[in-house]
Amino acid sequence: RIIPRHLMIAVQGDPELSRLLAGVTIAYGGVVPYINSALLPKKGAGAAGKEPKKKAAATKSLKKKAAATN
Repeated sequence: RIIPRHLMIAVQGDPELSRLLAGVTIAYGGVVPYINSALLPKKGAGAAGKEPKKKAAATKSLKKKAAATN
């Protein structure tokens, strides 16, 4: 079953449909979510932020092993 919301999302995702229906208002279509790319987290920053946590977890496990052997 196709509802107006599905049409709005399809138009937003397809450049050709977007150009064709640029001035069209679809009743009960709702608002299409859009997040500006400047507000999204950067790909490199997310990966760099996770690496120190892994290193910290590795040092904790090494400390536990050293304490267990002593």
